[in-house]
Amino acid sequence: MNHLRFACVACALIAACGGSGPDSTEPAFSGMKILPGLATSDTALARLLPSLTVELRDDGRPLPGVVVRFEGLPAPGAGPDASANAKPGMLVSSVDANDFVGFASDTTDQNGRARVFVQLGERAGDMGVRITVPELSFVDTAKFSVLPGNATQMIVGVRDTVVRVGGKFSIRAYAADEHGNVRLQDTVVYQALDALGTVDATGTIRAAQAVGRATVVVRSGGIVDSTQYTVVPVATLTAVYDGPDGVPKVATLGVDGSNLKVIGRVYPPGVFPTHSPTEDLVVYQRGTYGQGIELMTGTGTTRVLVDQALLWGTYYPVFSPDGAFVYFSGAGAQVSQTGIYRVALDGSALTQVASSDFGFTTPGVSPDGTRVAFTRNAGLFVQTVATGDSVKVGRAGWLPDFSPDGQRVAYINDSSDGSITIARSDGTSSKQIVVGVSTDSRMSWMPDGKWLLTRRYDGVLVLVNSISNAIVPMPSLRHFREATVNH
Repeated sequence: MNHLRFACVACALIAACGGSGPDSTEPAFSGMKILPGLATSDTALARLLPSLTVELRDDGRPLPGVVVRFEGLPAPGAGPDASANAKPGMLVSSVDANDFVGFASDTTDQNGRARVFVQLGERAGDMGVRITVPELSFVDTAKFSVLPGNATQMIVGVRDTVVRVGGKFSIRAYAADEHGNVRLQDTVVYQALDALGTVDATGTIRAAQAVGRATVVVRSGGIVDSTQYTVVPVATLTAVYDGPDGVPKVATLGVDGSNLKVIGRVYPPGVFPTHSPTEDLVVYQRGTYGQGIELMTGTGTTRVLVDQALLWGTYYPVFSPDGAFVYFSGAGAQVSQTGIYRVALDGSALTQVASSDFGFTTPGVSPDGTRVAFTRNAGLFVQTVATGDSVKVGRAGWLPDFSPDGQRVAYINDSSDGSITIARSDGTSSKQIVVGVSTDSRMSWMPDGKWLLTRRYDGVLVLVNSISNAIVPMPSLRHFREATVNH
């Protein structure tokens, strides 16, 4: 074999397709040719017949005994590391085997031909098999088209989400084969099952003005699927955000998950953040065991408001409605020093507002700032700050929050039944709702005075209707905890 000659003809890689056997009327060629006859299009995982065959010639003379390599190329869109890790878009097998993998080789026969069997991959699209002859530096690519198979499932782009009242979003549903290949030619029909929103022919959902859990059914032919979404009030939350890196951060966001703003990292992990009603400032409990109270600005800078040296336990801080004070639960060396405290934003005027025999009670401040709610062993009390007069409104509990009109208090019961209490703040009546919350959740009123925000045992934030007792989960906000509504 004249290797020098083939170093010259290596430039003739791409020759016209066609037969080149003994009876061929084509002019003699030199180089590598992909022979016709093999099907080039079928559905995913189809095995194509007869075989992928190439022919090597030197001025018309066949070249036997030359190794030809066949490599299935990665499917388009498989990622930057596709050549190393992605499944090939095409599979090949030696003709004397039945083992379809990403690579196979053959040695040309006396007619200068090498062949492999070909199987299409799982992903639809334009694919290829790279053919190389290292000895002669020949390279070419056989091209194929993988088509989606029969529809067996629905691909729904949005499986569960949250949308504000009056908002809209698209669920982007498609029919697909068993491998997830989308069939764009199939019509998808959308149907809203309730009055919480409408859906058009493109899959765009427009939420109504009511809050609740909604369902949309999607159909294509005989395939049926569904997706759900939650319509929520318009409000802003402050929460601890466990983002992709797992580092806890203070963040604000809309109830629908929009306008996420990560303010700053909390370390040691800060808990129970609350946003000031008057300025861009967040107060939070420093550490799980209450090692002080800290303030964080909207740019993430922090300063200590109450040091642990003053009180050995400081928990559950909340702002007064005018933003001038922070109320919190404190514990000192004496039992009489345990109760509700408040402090000015400059750290001055630290005052014990109420005493409690309950231990680490939690404060709630009325919208007008004149009353504070907290727990004693005898139950949950509402106390007038100026006079110290108090009234029992219900059983003992945690994390009370006054309704926007100040007439009701909602809180988590100190019990194992996962219930909450909604009580009149004058002590005249109360009711319990079993929600499945834990005592370290939070309770916070929405601005409409109808819905409450809290968290279930499974970590899912839920809305609770204070009138109908309806419970609406928001699983798409699972990465946010200790959330409270900004007022």
